[in-house]
Amino acid sequence: MKNELEKGTTVPNHPFRFASLATHMGRDIELRYVVFRKMDMDLNLYFFTDSRSGKVSHLMSNPELALLFYHDTERVQIRVKGLAKIHHLDEVAARFWSHIPENTQKAYNSKCSPGSIIASPGFAFKWNSEMIDTFFTVIKVEPMSIEALQLNGLEHIRASFFKRKGIGK
Repeated sequence: MKNELEKGTTVPNHPFRFASLATHMGRDIELRYVVFRKMDMDLNLYFFTDSRSGKVSHLMSNPELALLFYHDTERVQIRVKGLAKIHHLDEVAARFWSHIPENTQKAYNSKCSPGSIIASPGFAFKWNSEMIDTFFTVIKVEPMSIEALQLNGLEHIRASFFKRKGIGK
C-alpha cells in the first residue's frame, strides 16, 4: 500500500496520482479531485491548492477530511481519514513552491478566485504576469486511519490501520 501511494507522487500516469477529497462544514459536504503531491516518512500526505478555494475555508472551519484513491487495474481502493494542516505563506509552502515549475505555478496565479462566477469565459484565462506564491497553499493530511481494500471477485481483502494516541509525531 505504501509503495503504491508513493508511486502516485512520482509516476505521472499512476492511478494514485489523483484522489477524491471530501470535506465538510456544518451540513455542507464537498467532494472533488486533488493531485497527490507527496508522502513523507510518517505517512503524511500533501496536496496543493489555491488559498481562495472552498476546500481551504472548509478545512479552516473543520480540519477533518477523507481521501479516496482507486487503482482500476489492480482493483485496489485506499481510504484515508485524517486531519488537515494548512500551510500558506510559511516555510513549508515556500519549500514546495521553490520546486514547482513556472508553468505549474501559473495554476495558483489566476486573477479570479477558484469557483467564482465570471462574466465571460475569456476572464478565466487571465493570470498575474509575475508568478508569485500569494495564493499557493499546501495541505498536509495527517492520517488517523488508512484502509486498503483489494477487490477480488467474491474474496475481498481489507486491511485497516489506525493511528494511536501518543504514537507518531
